[in-house]
Amino acid sequence: MIMRKETVYIILSAICITASCGKDKNVNETDPMLTFDSAALVPEEGIHESTKSTVTDSASLKTNGNTIGIYGSYTYGSTTYQVFDSEPQILTYSASDNAWSYSPLAKWNLTAHYTFRAYFPSAASVQSESSADMLAIDYKTTTEQYDLLVAYTTRYPAGDAEGTSTVNLPFRHALSGLRFTIKLKNTIPAGTTDAITNLYVKNIYPVGTLVFGKDEDSQKQDSLKWMTSYFSSYNKYYQWTGEKTFGVDGQPGAEQTVFDGDGLVFVIPQTLSGATVNFTTRNSTSVYSAPLYNGVSTWQPGKIYTYNLTISGSAIKVDVSIMDWSELKSNVDIYL
Repeated sequence: MIMRKETVYIILSAICITASCGKDKNVNETDPMLTFDSAALVPEEGIHESTKSTVTDSASLKTNGNTIGIYGSYTYGSTTYQVFDSEPQILTYSASDNAWSYSPLAKWNLTAHYTFRAYFPSAASVQSESSADMLAIDYKTTTEQYDLLVAYTTRYPAGDAEGTSTVNLPFRHALSGLRFTIKLKNTIPAGTTDAITNLYVKNIYPVGTLVFGKDEDSQKQDSLKWMTSYFSSYNKYYQWTGEKTFGVDGQPGAEQTVFDGDGLVFVIPQTLSGATVNFTTRNSTSVYSAPLYNGVSTWQPGKIYTYNLTISGSAIKVDVSIMDWSELKSNVDIYL
């Protein structure tokens, strides 16, 4: 199955309200204010145990108290100013108002060039040097399992056709998704069943720092670069324990998804080197082990990697499918 690439939008629009960032004397009292309209956001409570992760969906966008962080800057003449009085600016969703809010509101400078860079959730471990030009975010999969989203866009009110109307912030998934399914080979007699009882991953990097923006390796302003750390050949990651029955390929209900929740876990994008999946079943007398780099050398941001495990006696066949996250949109107005 092919899934579409997910784009999550936060939209900035303009409505006249008092208050400004107060750092640019060329912002006039009559200039319109920056406001926001939303689209897909992940609920901030989406942090779970390491084998039960919540992915963004349309039902989770408008959750009361959801917050994102955003940086903004604009250049007027040869000087760059900060859009918000305090950064990162936190945007908070109110279910009763059906809107996003922040304070104090910031004005548009109609002839300035704007840059916006945002992330979700606002509780992410953002490094202090982050700005509208570049985000640096630390992520530990050993203790965190939330759907990290980032977005970047620009606006020139005097020159862009959109003027001071809504500004789309196209959010992207910054992490990779990992999923496992399991079944018996179709040469095994119909009606035979087994059950997976334990699964874990070894030989991967569990910790990383995301650098989102232009750097020495890429001149693209929306470049996503992960720097990995804490590799261990001994530790077991994403360890799942339980009992899920699976059957013979081609039979109804034969294939079983291992992880709970949405069936996947979030992993640090990385180049694979010796990564393996290891598991036991009800009928096995030893631990199965299979490589995860079978046809895949790198886990990339915004991709879901599904490893389909097929068992025949002591042999394992591994097929890998790669999908983009599906697209989600929303029409809810959010004023900031």
